[in-house]
Amino acid sequence: MRQESENKPVTPSSSSISYLKFQNLADMLKVILYAAESPLGSSPMLYHIKSDNRDILFIESGILAPVVHYYIVQDKEPTNKWIELRRLTGEYS
Repeated sequence: MRQESENKPVTPSSSSISYLKFQNLADMLKVILYAAESPLGSSPMLYHIKSDNRDILFIESGILAPVVHYYIVQDKEPTNKWIELRRLTGEYS
């Protein structure tokens, strides 16, 4: 007898998700630089959301599991839509 497999998406369990809060944007952007140097070569994206009148910038990393969310809460909305991150120096504009 053969069992039929269900087409369910693979979602990480709540225990495999971590949240790390940063105090400043420069330190959080270093996560992107370090991830780009990994053997997998995956670069996380920087996202912006507005929640409860707060501006939150976050990065999601983790290809399979565990998933890590790095975030910073800012007082005001970012002035630029794009951030230029210089790979060699770690400076951004």
